[in-house]
Amino acid sequence: DLRLAATKTLARPDFTMKLPTQVIDRQTREIVQGNTNLKSTEAWNYDVIASFYKSKYGLFTVGAFYKKLDNVFYNLGGVRIVDAEMAEMYNLPISDDIGYESYIGYSIQSPINTMNTEVKGLEFDLQANLKFLPGFLDNFILRGNYSIIRSTTYVPRFILESDDSVFPPIQTPKFYETKQSLEGQPSSFGNVVLGYSDGGFSARFSLFLQSEFLTSMSSDINKDYSELGYKKLDFSLKQKIEKWKMELILNVNN
Repeated sequence: DLRLAATKTLARPDFTMKLPTQVIDRQTREIVQGNTNLKSTEAWNYDVIASFYKSKYGLFTVGAFYKKLDNVFYNLGGVRIVDAEMAEMYNLPISDDIGYESYIGYSIQSPINTMNTEVKGLEFDLQANLKFLPGFLDNFILRGNYSIIRSTTYVPRFILESDDSVFPPIQTPKFYETKQSLEGQPSSFGNVVLGYSDGGFSARFSLFLQSEFLTSMSSDINKDYSELGYKKLDFSLKQKIEKWKMELILNVNN
């Protein structure tokens, strides 16, 4: 069985991200802005899925996909205001006492759009029927799936470049981009299940594994957060006791 698909999808940002709001906290010296020009994310998705089935052995499926996303929205925070011109650029209200100079040293957060985001990968799925094995081995079942994913996006960043050749040092704001994977997108994950069933008795052993992935990004790449990859093991036993109309269950998780 061979299936081809091309779909276009739309993801809208949170409503509050597009509101023309501006919250200035004088105590923490932080500013949070909305962005009325923020665009929705548009994505073209292409999928190819092939399935192979034979009743004696089971079902095997392999799929490949490619996604092209434009205008992914992202909160750029930690941008430091270093001069009056920069405060004016963000359309901050003029202070009655010092004007734009009063915002020097504040940090600002505002949602923006990114471009040229891509996601591609392969997926494998196996549902094996082991009835062809001799003796008690035909009571075993095998299930498994595994995904390999590669994603790239260009993340807006901000840094203050310091010229220490003069005193006091001159700090110059610099906006730049870094190429990296998407938030919340591991490069691989999968699970495998080996089971046994015979009459009122059944047993299941499963293994789930996932690679490291980025959980949050900031204006400074050194302040990004990631979650380490991990493995999870599960084991369960179940025995039906028809005489007493009950079941005994044991679950072990690690």
